[in-house]
Amino acid sequence: MMIVVAAAGGCAQSVSVNFGNPSEVNCKKQGGVLRTEKGTDADRNTCVLPDGSAFEEWVQHARQPPAK
Repeated sequence: MMIVVAAAGGCAQSVSVNFGNPSEVNCKKQGGVLRTEKGTDADRNTCVLPDGSAFEEWVQHARQPPAK
């Protein structure tokens, strides 16, 4: 029984998967840069696009059509 447990324990592998923040990924796909602004209650991330327009990152993410 101990041999089975030891063998099974040796087969386990941990895999790290990083999907990233979808709104951050979306901002970068559009050529944008994230800017973090410190607030009194929380930090706020703004996506600044190449044309100079800026949006709160989740608002911009919500405006994008779903991926196909």
